[in-house]
This record gives sequence, structure tokens and C-alpha cells, in this order.
Amino acid sequence: MDPQGVTRESFNAYPPHGMFVRWRGCLAGTLAQEVYASSADIRDACGRSIFDRAATLEADIETARRERGITADWTAEGLARHTQTVWQGGFVLAKAANDPALARESLDHLDWYTRDLFHVTREDAA
Repeated sequence: MDPQGVTRESFNAYPPHGMFVRWRGCLAGTLAQEVYASSADIRDACGRSIFDRAATLEADIETARRERGITADWTAEGLARHTQTVWQGGFVLAKAANDPALARESLDHLDWYTRDLFHVTREDAA
């Protein structure tokens, strides 16, 4: 696996600008926000959905850590959850402002952060 691919492949999930209006985001995230205190069953189901999605990134992240010799004090699980957080939060901000550029900005920051964690320079990525 190309360790830089963790970032590139992850961001392919974001729709192009033209699709922003049609893309509805994460129903599980919306439900979790609305019912976390009133319905444990729905909250837990939403949590499983959200955390299961994040978990799909863990193996790739761990492979990239190993291949690049990363021994820093962070985990694949933590980065996967952080990635999910940025995706969810970026979409919420973009929708609140009706501006898909805000989601892209959040994803750009995640890209830069991830590259830093993996010691990938812009020149390496080119």
C-alpha cells in the first residue's frame, strides 16, 4: 500500500462541488445529535454506524504507519476517529453556511495534518 494513499483515497469519498446540494451527509450523525439523550437504542445504533465507518480506515492507516516506520504516540484508531470527526464537522459547517468550500477547507486541513503525521512533504506527494 502506498502510505500517501491513505490521504488521497480517504478524500475521494467527498463529492465534487456540483454534488454538494444533492449529498445529504450522514443520517447517523444527524440522528445521534438529535436523540443521544432520549433514545439509547437509536444513539447506540448511530454510534455503531459512525464508528464502523471510521474503523474501515484503521487497517490502511496502520499499514501506512508500519511501512513508513512511524512510532509516534498516536494510533490508527484515533486517527480514523479524528478523520470521521472532520468529515462530519466539515459537512455540518458547509451546510450551515450553504458553502461547500468550508467542507473542502476542513478536508484540506485534515490532509495537511495527516501528511505531517506520516512525514509526507508536498514534494513527496507530487
